[in-house]
This record gives sequence, C-alpha cells and structure tokens, in this order.
Amino acid sequence: MDWKRILDVLTIEDKVLFLEELLEKNERVRSQFLSRFRRESFGDPSLTKASFLRLFEEEKAGILNELERLNFVDFDWDNYIPRHSGYIPDYEACEYMAEDMITKVFDKYREKILVFIRQGKVAEGAMLLASVYQSCTEAYYEENYVFDDTEEEF
Repeated sequence: MDWKRILDVLTIEDKVLFLEELLEKNERVRSQFLSRFRRESFGDPSLTKASFLRLFEEEKAGILNELERLNFVDFDWDNYIPRHSGYIPDYEACEYMAEDMITKVFDKYREKILVFIRQGKVAEGAMLLASVYQSCTEAYYEENYVFDDTEEEF
C-alpha cells in the first residue's frame, strides 16, 4: 500500500497527531512549515507596521555605520591583491580596494535578503533592501580620495 492510500484512510485526528510529532522532532520540517504558513493574519507581532519601521531604522543605522566606517583615505597596501598583472596606477588600485570594501559589506546583506526570500519572508527582504538603499543615499565621508560622489558609487 502506498502512502497516498494510507493517507486517504487515516482520520483527521491521526493526520494532525502525526504532523505535530513530525514538527516537534524535525527542525528542517518545522522551518519549512513556518516559512510556508506564517502570515500576518496569524497575529505575528513581528509583522506590525510599527515593528517593521523600527526594524528598518535599526538596520539602516547599522548599515550606515558600517559604510561610514570604511576608510577611503588610508588604504591597506600590505593586503592589496591586484586584479590583474602589470602596471596599475595608484588611483586605480585605490578604486579597486574601495570597491572590494564596499562589496564585502553589501555581500553580507545580499545573503540576508536572499535568506528572507527563500524563507518566504518577502516583506522582510524588501525592508532590508530598502534599508541598504537608504543607507547608501545617506552615507557621508568627510575625506574621500577615491569617489567623486559616494552615493553614485554605492
């Protein structure tokens, strides 16, 4: 007898009991269940407008702090790895190092956004993406020897 026939024969109570046992014992199944069925209509307090806005501001502040801590003046020449062989002018090497620093920050948030989307939390992913964008428009550097306009570069 295959599993579909057995499932058809079982009572709803037996199905619910089995599902509860499965969710209690298997973390992977529990995670899939939560990502698929968690909705705002279930009263999840983390999905309120106020908490979303608070989380947006917190994420934006953290990202902005990370971006503004990037040093576009004193580059780490000891750890510089050229992108290609041959002569590379200093200004070009500085641009590469700056791009690498920025990419390192953005990659972390790109991964977080993708995790949210894979979990079915599209609103959270969009909120984080908006936080990254807003941080890029607000980042300020008093001294910056690499980019004319950091907002444009980000």
